[in-house]
Amino acid sequence: MKKLFGFAAIIALITISSTLFAADELESLKSRVQDAAGSLKDMRCNLVVVNSNKHELKKMGKVFAELYEFKSAKVVFMTPDNLKINGALGMVKVEFITAGNTRHIRIPSMRYKKQEDISKEQEKRMSPLDVGVVSDAIWKIYKISLVRTEKNEDGSPVYVLKLQTAKSSKYQLIWIDGKDCKLLRRDRMLGDDSLKVKTLYFDHIRVNGIWSPSKAEVYNSEGKLAATTETKNIAVNTGVEPKEFE
Repeated sequence: MKKLFGFAAIIALITISSTLFAADELESLKSRVQDAAGSLKDMRCNLVVVNSNKHELKKMGKVFAELYEFKSAKVVFMTPDNLKINGALGMVKVEFITAGNTRHIRIPSMRYKKQEDISKEQEKRMSPLDVGVVSDAIWKIYKISLVRTEKNEDGSPVYVLKLQTAKSSKYQLIWIDGKDCKLLRRDRMLGDDSLKVKTLYFDHIRVNGIWSPSKAEVYNSEGKLAATTETKNIAVNTGVEPKEFE
């Protein structure tokens, strides 16, 4: 009995030590992210859809299928959770805006406007991740935990984090390069732990001190490539005003 008690105590001590180590590691990573991208206030860019597969996109849901119908779009982001996308579907100009807990879809030429309250679906909120950037603003939106540490080809660490909003069973996994805090991969997961969308980020460039990917590949739950995009004309901290998201 004493041996069993001693073994249980050792296991408990190892678990507590691992938890404390993970917490310290996460806090250290947060500090490095803040140093790397804490200056991010806003971002403008042009998003170009290089190729897309409607059949594979539809498997990811209606919103993803619609977004990647744009051949190109102007994107404006302001921390922590404001995103505007202006593009054209054929000859029709469409505007998607998510500002905090409100989402708008507008088609000016048709005088169409739809507004959605997403306060009860916090997983729909936007973040710097939606423009391919890891900043400390994500800590304001998500509950974050360290899942594991992996290795780059050069042996440097890659941190895998779990991001989850309150009262939602859905979550995200992100892969962050430990050297300069670039976003390498983002998985959107469903409540049953199955994959919905996987996005891989490549060819990062540094703009005004912020690392941003210039290429991304989007895969559906079956691992099929659904779209490839390029990000061009990236501008950081140009003085975006809140009225842009009204």
